[in-house]
Amino acid sequence: AIISRDRELCGRRVGSILMETTDLDEQIALVVESYPVNKKDILSRCLGCNSILDIVPKGEAKGNVPEGVIERHVEFWKCHECNKFYWPGSHWSNMKLKAEKFLR
Repeated sequence: AIISRDRELCGRRVGSILMETTDLDEQIALVVESYPVNKKDILSRCLGCNSILDIVPKGEAKGNVPEGVIERHVEFWKCHECNKFYWPGSHWSNMKLKAEKFLR
């Protein structure tokens, strides 16, 4: 299924969801209402290519993330498709809390 703000694209794909709002809370609510979402799946995909992220050892993240991040964090994830690294910083925590609000 496709979720998009593109009316023409959604019109071409059966089962697509047209995202008519720009409000983030309304967008999250629409996704959660439309698809089963498990808490464990929140922030489990790459923001760049949507591939599933894998947990990687801190040593693998070293040299691929800012030095201060290595010093402050223990947990890291990597997209093995586009090689982006992720960590549970403040932005991650805020997004996770916002998403979990809709799953209660």
